[in-house]
Amino acid sequence: MGKKEFHYTTAGDGVEYSFKFEIQSLIGRSFFSKSPPLKNGYCNLGCGHRFLDDYVNSDFFQFNILRTFLNKPKLNFNLDWELDMRYKIKCKNNFFEGIFLEHVIEHLKINDAIFLLKELFRILKPGGTLRISVPDLEKYISFYNKKKVHKKFLNWKHIPSEALWSLNHNFGHQSAYDFQLLSDLLLRAGFKEFRKCSFNMSKDPKLRVDDIGRSWESLYIDASK
Repeated sequence: MGKKEFHYTTAGDGVEYSFKFEIQSLIGRSFFSKSPPLKNGYCNLGCGHRFLDDYVNSDFFQFNILRTFLNKPKLNFNLDWELDMRYKIKCKNNFFEGIFLEHVIEHLKINDAIFLLKELFRILKPGGTLRISVPDLEKYISFYNKKKVHKKFLNWKHIPSEALWSLNHNFGHQSAYDFQLLSDLLLRAGFKEFRKCSFNMSKDPKLRVDDIGRSWESLYIDASK
């Protein structure tokens, strides 16, 4: 049986995409930026299509007029809160009890990720929890070094370096993290208490909403203000 062909696809690549993205950001920040609703006091930031009931489900600006102009399909859902996470967040200090950030910051350049974490520290209530998950660089390196890992890594068994390429470049990824690097970013953002966790093992029961489909590759961290 022949090797399955690996596709080097990079969502979000190219000058044209970047230009359209920045135009959408500029218009969104200028005309559609607003403060979040409170709902249950928890935010699902960078939610994509994975909505959580009673949470403030939030992501990048999705207004349909501009999506039509950019030849992008209209969405069949409405976000509670639209924003560009690279810029100052329109939200009061100490607003959320908890923030759920699942596979988001790897899509940001590292300086933008630090800025975002500082903003999340600001809008999180004292004693509140930030739940972060990212693809775990350590797991990918373990696979590359032929250590025992989840069977899904075997999709890259013929050329293991493709796993690292995918981690760093596919799906619009712009950075990769292990616990040590992400801990350093959290410290810079102001967090003093954080710990590595397992799947769905957050200290806050309301943040035990991890996507099981991503558990095989994920690093989980709880950070408290």
